[in-house]
Amino acid sequence: MRTWIVIALLLSTCSQADAFGRRTRYRSTTQTRTNYSAPANYYACNDQGKCEIEAAYMHAHNINGHVFGVIGHFEGCGWDGVNTCQPPAGYYLTGEARVGNKIVRSWRVGS
Repeated sequence: MRTWIVIALLLSTCSQADAFGRRTRYRSTTQTRTNYSAPANYYACNDQGKCEIEAAYMHAHNINGHVFGVIGHFEGCGWDGVNTCQPPAGYYLTGEARVGNKIVRSWRVGS
């Protein structure tokens, strides 16, 4: 019985996460959750270009959260006083873009 109580308490303290393990706590309440399609030029860009496209899309559609998938090995999105997530040690910044109040940063593992 004690084991079940401990498990229930642990599960109740966990944050909700989507399929990629990202926190969904700050997702926009003005948009329904859908799968966003990246524009064709998105896949031809480096990490900096992808950050710029994603930040512009977030700003144009008033989306607070990730839209196209992970850029690099780790991606952070921020807006209105919410800073981007930070990766653990050993990652280096490969792209950063700010459009309006939306910020997108990407990191890759250092070698």
